[in-house]
Amino acid sequence: MPTKKQKEWVSKEQNTAYLRSALENYHLPPIDISDPKEVSIRIEEYFQRCEQNGIRPVVTGICNSIGIDRKTFLKWANGIQGSPNHQLTARRALSLCEELMESYMTNSQIHPVTGMFLMTNNFAGWQNHAERNPMDYKPQIGTSEEALRRRYITTTPEPEKKAEDD
Repeated sequence: MPTKKQKEWVSKEQNTAYLRSALENYHLPPIDISDPKEVSIRIEEYFQRCEQNGIRPVVTGICNSIGIDRKTFLKWANGIQGSPNHQLTARRALSLCEELMESYMTNSQIHPVTGMFLMTNNFAGWQNHAERNPMDYKPQIGTSEEALRRRYITTTPEPEKKAEDD
């Protein structure tokens, strides 16, 4: 329990809803995961349960509803494992989650750091890095070129040296 000074991040009601949703997935009867039609139906049922329960769909939730792990699901989506129909079904489900995540982020419904973490770890093409271009730096009025050079040299990390073979 949080103290009086700590903010309760998830209310008891929210936590109950999340747990109820996870337990629904846990108690689902197994399906024939080799049958893309059964997989597709189960994924659709998962999204419907999320809508009914007011829960945001997540990739792991999809996987748990199907009865597979996240790595297998991503292999399906990337065409490494499963049939072409598995790939299509997995890609469509991922694309739907990606669309929802973008909507949550652009409408301030999810913390940006959480959104970046989920986007870079679940969806292809998203990267989490900052590029620093010293040419974009706008010097303050009165800053000399020499002062800028010193600042650049002291704030730019040195490239890593490769270990030489003995």
